[in-house]
Amino acid sequence: MTDRTTAFVIPHADRSRGGAEAYLMNLVEDLSGWGRRCVILCRDHGALPHGVEAVRLRGGGLTGSIRIRRFWNSVRGHLEENSYPVVHALDLCPRATVVNPHGGVEAVWLRQYLRSKVGLERSWAALARKISARERTVFDLEARMYAD
Repeated sequence: MTDRTTAFVIPHADRSRGGAEAYLMNLVEDLSGWGRRCVILCRDHGALPHGVEAVRLRGGGLTGSIRIRRFWNSVRGHLEENSYPVVHALDLCPRATVVNPHGGVEAVWLRQYLRSKVGLERSWAALARKISARERTVFDLEARMYAD
């Protein structure tokens, strides 16, 4: 029999957060109702639809860049030890077969953000982004993700 499991990667699997989280809960609810096994790889979650599993992965930390990198490493470790036919990522994720970045690709978002600024405000925003540890972490992980 064919394995019909899909792993979904998102840090917070909680419908009450709205946005990507609500989209994911609706998606897994429908897929599990159609007989597909759904496993959510996350840092934390709210109520899960019937039949949907969650695997809580490490990803805490004092800063955004630490949380992002820890979650990335936890996902990578989990995927090295467990095999899923489909890995659907709604966030940064190594080895994803489907990438659906609801927040957008950071480099594209940043380019649009900087275009909305003028003069000194644009220069200041560009400098702040260059020295931000979170931004460097996200750019590094996105580059690795799309290079695979």
